[in-house]
Amino acid sequence: MPTLTLAELQTRLGGTIRGDATTTVAGVASLEQALAGQLSFIVSAKYLTHARDSLAGALIVPESLREPLPQPCLAVANPHAAFARAIALLHAEPELPVGVHPSAVVAADAWIGPEVRIG
Repeated sequence: MPTLTLAELQTRLGGTIRGDATTTVAGVASLEQALAGQLSFIVSAKYLTHARDSLAGALIVPESLREPLPQPCLAVANPHAAFARAIALLHAEPELPVGVHPSAVVAADAWIGPEVRIG
């Protein structure tokens, strides 16, 4: 699983950093379950109490939110979309090597392209 700084997330997701840009995150979780080193998000000021109580290492928040939070934040236009993209970045599928895995069942006369990955 990759580890990204808040600055690296900003490069990929856009938005404005509030707090320490060098904060690293290595996963995502809900506000209630997040631990240090994990990213979570809120969509409105309605969740400020939960955000302040969260152990999350960083948060994605809406640009319109002006209240300070104890965690470093990435303020974006659409927190839902940014969090979904962060999930894809932090929990990417492992890439299979080029070729056919020995346990794969492939017809003997099948044509397999040079860049194909069969697991």
